[in-house]
Amino acid sequence: MAKADGKMKRFFIGALIWLAILSYIALYWYAAAEHKQARRELVDLKARQRLAQERRDNTARWEREMRQQRLLRQYNQGRVIGADGRPMN
Repeated sequence: MAKADGKMKRFFIGALIWLAILSYIALYWYAAAEHKQARRELVDLKARQRLAQERRDNTARWEREMRQQRLLRQYNQGRVIGADGRPMN
């Protein structure tokens, strides 16, 4: 009986060690996958922010160009705009 108890004890200890190893591997894979997903989300967020900034810059540039064209048209029509925004003759 003592030999059987010793074999059972070794078997359960071996099973616990394998269970611990497999649990560690599964936890490592899970953490690696979470880290990879977080990196992807960060890259996506940065890309969205960069795109939003480019759109704001483009809108501001377009507004400046439209304002300059409007002022140029008014200048070419012979009207000079005063400080208060009214045409001066």
